[in-house]
Amino acid sequence: MRFEEMSPAIISNTIAYSDNFIMLIGGIVNIYDNLTLEDCEAIIATKAIKQIQFAGGPEITKNTYLLINDHLLTQKPQPRLNFGGYTDLECLAFLRNAKALRVDIFKDNQLALVNKYLALDSLAISGIGISIAQVVQQVKLKELFVGEKLKALETIGKLKKLEQLTFSKVTLKNLNFLTSLKNLKALSFMLGSATDYGKLGEIGKIEKLSFMRVRLLKHEHLLPINQMKHLKELSFESQPHLLDLDWLKLKDVNVKTMACTNFNLSE
Repeated sequence: MRFEEMSPAIISNTIAYSDNFIMLIGGIVNIYDNLTLEDCEAIIATKAIKQIQFAGGPEITKNTYLLINDHLLTQKPQPRLNFGGYTDLECLAFLRNAKALRVDIFKDNQLALVNKYLALDSLAISGIGISIAQVVQQVKLKELFVGEKLKALETIGKLKKLEQLTFSKVTLKNLNFLTSLKNLKALSFMLGSATDYGKLGEIGKIEKLSFMRVRLLKHEHLLPINQMKHLKELSFESQPHLLDLDWLKLKDVNVKTMACTNFNLSE
């Protein structure tokens, strides 16, 4: 589809484009066809690139992947590669500069290919019924996003350099497997739940903790937060069962609430 045929909303939010790509205001580059060196130069000139993703269309060639690797993935800060929906990750062989990756896992061998070709700082991984046990090979990983119903989540506890961790649409019995993460500084829960948050005070040196649309989250679940000695920021979004902060004993914590419909801030 030619740029002129795009919707007015896309056109108004575009900061760079050619017949091969569109780059939106938020720094997301959607690749529709094979790139040229001129395309890469136009993307770099924006100084705003944050994520590269592939929007379908003709088969992407080795040359395009190498252009991305040699020109776009050498920018600082480095953009994230988004391979959501891709099943064949052999192309990572040409993208070895990548340090941040998002991928949906459909096959057991996909994570093996990630490990074969990349040494990541940041990984976002989603899937259903697939084991993430092999993630332990990403020994330099500092940031991890885990989504949906993946298996072997206890493996996360072996990622000793992890500093940021997010669970999305994940149901956890407890957080015991996270107590070995001594360097963890930020922990987020989204669109899921945990039966027992009792170990929060024993996990790393968490400075930022957030809950967004966590099912049936009530103040009795949150009491272990009072044992978090390093906590600086605490945020809640769309938590209808959060009524007040009377339970919170940590007075120096910056608390943010958004769309918590039944929340009343005590005087």
